Amino acid sequence: MNAQNGAGRRLRVGLVGAGNQMLDCLSPAIRSIDDAYVSGVCDLHLEKASFLAAQHAGAEAFSSIEKMVHVATPDLLVAACAPQAHEEVIAEALSSGLPVFVEKPPTATLEALRHLSDSAARKGLVTGVGMNFRFSTAYLTLKQMLLSGEYGRPVLVSVTHVANKPRQPLWERDLLWSVLLAQAVHPVDLVVDLIGSAEITDSVRHYRGDRLAIGIHLKSAGCAFGSIIVATGAQRFHFRIEVATDSGAVLSSSDLMDVLVRPADAGETGSRVAWNASPLDRGHRRAGYAGELSAFCEAVRSGRPFTPALPDLIPTYEVLGEIGGGRQR
Repeated sequence: MNAQNGAGRRLRVGLVGAGNQMLDCLSPAIRSIDDAYVSGVCDLHLEKASFLAAQHAGAEAFSSIEKMVHVATPDLLVAACAPQAHEEVIAEALSSGLPVFVEKPPTATLEALRHLSDSAARKGLVTGVGMNFRFSTAYLTLKQMLLSGEYGRPVLVSVTHVANKPRQPLWERDLLWSVLLAQAVHPVDLVVDLIGSAEITDSVRHYRGDRLAIGIHLKSAGCAFGSIIVATGAQRFHFRIEVATDSGAVLSSSDLMDVLVRPADAGETGSRVAWNASPLDRGHRRAGYAGELSAFCEAVRSGRPFTPALPDLIPTYEVLGEIGGGRQR
């Protein structure tokens, strides 16, 4: 769909995959977008597609993407499936000339990501990957503060990302690659977003039964550093990002609930709160799902690129490949 075709009307969205991620996160986020609505839902299990379609007025259920595209005539596809299925969805979207947004992980391998990125570029289609942390209110606030130049340039980014899963292999990959694609992809993506493409200087991993802890050190071409801890043995999810700049300032956020800043030469004043989650900033907005899908719909309507698109995840997958020991292919 081009911008002219989309002008003056709401965008029709085709959903692919009716699992928990779609039901709990993406589908509710789409309902919050005024200029878009769901026209079709596709899942291999038609009963799942029907259950989700019933939550969107006028949406039809399908068991094949091809039929959904033909009958529901969506302007774009939004998919939340296994990475191998994402590859098929992206290929079908490209064949149909439709912009496509897929949840992370977008593909099972770096090779597939590169191939599909090249194909999308040749067709000039808008693509997007669901890296919702980039669109969380906390991260957007922190990044805007850095972009203002007031606090200096990031020279060290530290991210702690601990969860209680996966504890078993996913997507026909071993446990290490399952954790890399399901969890480590988020902190690596954020570090790359803040310091640019980077190479691993050191990484360690430690297994204890079905629990895994990974430590990663990165260095960018501009001599900025990243430090990442990923673990799957936590009772509950915990996320923390801390950014030190060349001016001596430190910005941080915990669990996407706040942004603290300690300016250079803060003296006795110490850190101050730059942003705190309010009762109105909850759920899909605070977690970034509503923001990323709204931005993707706007990119489709205007014909402008969306970030992160498929190619934007290539540096992240390169880092993951180094940790995985080059076994991704």
